[in-house]
This record gives sequence, structure tokens and C-alpha cells, in this order.
Amino acid sequence: MRLFIPYTTILLFASQTIYSQSYNIKDYELKPYHTDTFPDWKLLTYRFYTIQFEFDKADLRSSAYAELDSLAEWMVKHSEITFEIGVHLDTRWRDEYSLNLSGKRAYSIVDYLIKKGVNKNRLISKGYSDEIPIFNEDYIAKIKGTEDEELAQKINRRVELRAILD
Repeated sequence: MRLFIPYTTILLFASQTIYSQSYNIKDYELKPYHTDTFPDWKLLTYRFYTIQFEFDKADLRSSAYAELDSLAEWMVKHSEITFEIGVHLDTRWRDEYSLNLSGKRAYSIVDYLIKKGVNKNRLISKGYSDEIPIFNEDYIAKIKGTEDEELAQKINRRVELRAILD
């Protein structure tokens, strides 16, 4: 089975093994996905690759605003769901500082969504640093020095939005 990692967003069904280390970089296929047609959140986790931050900061890049505006509009209309906003860094980061940075980045997304009208009680921010990579260090070591190495790190750097079910 192929996973489709778009430049914008990916959706994964809960029955899939999301963090399996058995995937090969060649199994990923980049494909656009539009956030204006969100399906049933109870079954899905979304990955955002266009929500990016300034280097070594928690400041959102202006290129992230359109995606977040669309997401906020959808969340306001579907007020029955609580979400975790998780920020993941690539495997080059390895310390308490990176865990703190990913937490601040997650909070900056939550803060932006609150300013756009999403109820703060429906949002949870979580920084994961490099705790749950899609491509682990062993795999990246095997492809070191290739263009696939940077792609693997880019795939590891992501924002995930997950429904919290009661």
C-alpha cells in the first residue's frame, strides 16, 4: 500500500500503522490534497507540511496562514470535536531545547486558531520534537548523502492534527 504525502495535507485512516519504520522513502508519493473537503475526523489524522515556522523559532511563516484560516473556519463550523495539534521535528534535533521548541510551535498554532474564533477548550498543543519520526535515524543513516536524506527529514518535520475522542 502506498501512502500519499502531499505538499499540503495527508490523511491517514486509524487502522493504518502510521509510524511504521518499514516504509521506504520511495513508497511516498507527493500528491495535492485540499483541506476544504474534510471528511469524518473520528477516523483520521491530518498531516500538514505547509504549516511551517521561521528557522529555530516558534513564529509561523506567512505561507501557513491560508491553511490555518481554512482549518479554523472548518473547526468553528464543527464545534463538537476536540483536537490535538502536534508538532514534530526532524531527527537532527536531540535535546530538551528541541522538545521545548516543538511545544512552543504547537502552542503558536493553537493561539492562531483561537484568534480565528476556535474555542480554546477544544485545542490541545503537544510538542513531540523527534520522538515519533516517520523515518528513524537508522533508515536515514542508510540514505545519508543522497537527496532522499533531506526528503526524509522534511517528511519527519510536520504538524499533525488528531481528533480526541471522548
